[in-house]
Amino acid sequence: MLYKMFSDSRFFRVLLVFDRDLARQTQTAGCRHCPGGALHVANYRRKPRGVDLDEDDDLDLRLSFCCGKEGCRRRTRPPSVRFLERRVYFAAVFLLVLAMRHGVSSPRTAQIKKVIPVDRRTLDRWRQWWKETFLQTPFWKLARGRFASPVSERSMPMSLIEAFGFKSMRSYRKPLLQALDFLSPLSASAAVADLHAR
Repeated sequence: MLYKMFSDSRFFRVLLVFDRDLARQTQTAGCRHCPGGALHVANYRRKPRGVDLDEDDDLDLRLSFCCGKEGCRRRTRPPSVRFLERRVYFAAVFLLVLAMRHGVSSPRTAQIKKVIPVDRRTLDRWRQWWKETFLQTPFWKLARGRFASPVSERSMPMSLIEAFGFKSMRSYRKPLLQALDFLSPLSASAAVADLHAR
């Protein structure tokens, strides 16, 4: 079932549609550094890991803008449901692999490694990010109050996607998309500012 998600190019195309919508909203708002600064397209390619991409796809395109005002020219990255911060793996991989690994046996970890050849040390770093770094971000400290029931910080990130209705890999799309949308401000130029604006 895990393999199904990482070979689901249609799901990742849906994520790209969401990213384009978030990018339009960001461009319409204009430069946050200077009043009246128009944002011009300044997209760039990334080399995300974890999903097989067609060469002619735009799934590896990081949508981005640059201020057109002389004296500013600063880059603005809109929120993204495909990329989380500057990580080389797609956000869905970073979220779901750790969620599937939480509280599971060695055979499940072995299954994950067959689908996504991630080094154990990398998985340990990811776990540390979820258990320590993420929980201390201003984003999480503000956003955790949005949930009707508290999200267990001890079982992150599984508890996070479960809060969006995730029950099994048979119906992962909607809860995973909602969780990625929730996390998308972390990939923007100013996560906390974007959180307040949404």
